Amino acid sequence: MSNETKDANRVLVIQYSLTGNTKSIAETIQNKTGGDLLEIETVKDYPAAYSEIVEEAKRELETGKLPH
Repeated sequence: MSNETKDANRVLVIQYSLTGNTKSIAETIQNKTGGDLLEIETVKDYPAAYSEIVEEAKRELETGKLPH
């Protein structure tokens, strides 16, 4: 198998997890595929309360700001 073919078959698992549930699932996928795992991290912390997160998301959508 050529290096080009090996690279084409590599797996990258990218995840963002506020509560840890998605991270756990991503790690399971990584273990089963042998892929690399990349975690997306925000620059600022988001609120812990769900209703506050929803309000923050609405503000970001209204202002056109991407999460950071």
